[in-house]
Amino acid sequence: MRRLAHTVAVFLFAALAAATANARAVGMPQFVPGFASHTVQAGGRTIYYRIGGSGPTVLLLHGYGDTGQMWSALARVPGRTHTVIVPDLPGLGNSRPENPTAQYDMASVARSIHSLMQQLKLHRRALTRRTQCCNDAAQLALSFPSF
Repeated sequence: MRRLAHTVAVFLFAALAAATANARAVGMPQFVPGFASHTVQAGGRTIYYRIGGSGPTVLLLHGYGDTGQMWSALARVPGRTHTVIVPDLPGLGNSRPENPTAQYDMASVARSIHSLMQQLKLHRRALTRRTQCCNDAAQLALSFPSF
């Protein structure tokens, strides 16, 4: 029952994110008060991420053509009870391409995000993605089911 409630909460959060994606602030200098921004070498790439809150881990992934900044209007809510990780996917936002031959297929992105979470010594409790296609989130879950 508790697992079902957690799953329902994650899906409601994702639906809220999709409904309010266009309400994000433009030019916001700070992501969310209480969140810190960092970069880490993960999977052979420099990954920019934001982290805030404490408790079980929630990983928020943005869609292609967007950045983790899209979660700024919502990240504060799960940050009250969870550790929230909001990366810019490889090649997007502040996770700029390292070289012209870098791979950005779903499996490569999943490996990079998995490496990020390993370096942070965090295991996801929930994974949320905002877009019409959940390919990279699905690839991450399928490639690394125990993480």
